[in-house]
Amino acid sequence: MAYRRAYSHYPLPKYYPFPLAGSQGGEQLTAEQWQWLRKLRDQGRTAFSPNDLQWLRPLRDSALIRAYPKGFLGSATAVEITTLGRLLVDTERKQA
Repeated sequence: MAYRRAYSHYPLPKYYPFPLAGSQGGEQLTAEQWQWLRKLRDQGRTAFSPNDLQWLRPLRDSALIRAYPKGFLGSATAVEITTLGRLLVDTERKQA
């Protein structure tokens, strides 16, 4: 909390490109990716279909989500949000 008080006068940017800079070339999250992050934040671990991999792979590569059970996303039965992903969604909600 000391960190929050010491730096609370700095405005937070509208979007956080930093988690995606390494794996997505600095691209912004798509609407579908935001929808997945919000769903995982609200509902927890969620099953997915192979059609969802196009949205989930960049999120996993950016450490915003993880496969369950641990291992490869292609062989996973579900995904869950990471602490970094939770922070991103919570920050986005506070700014809305």
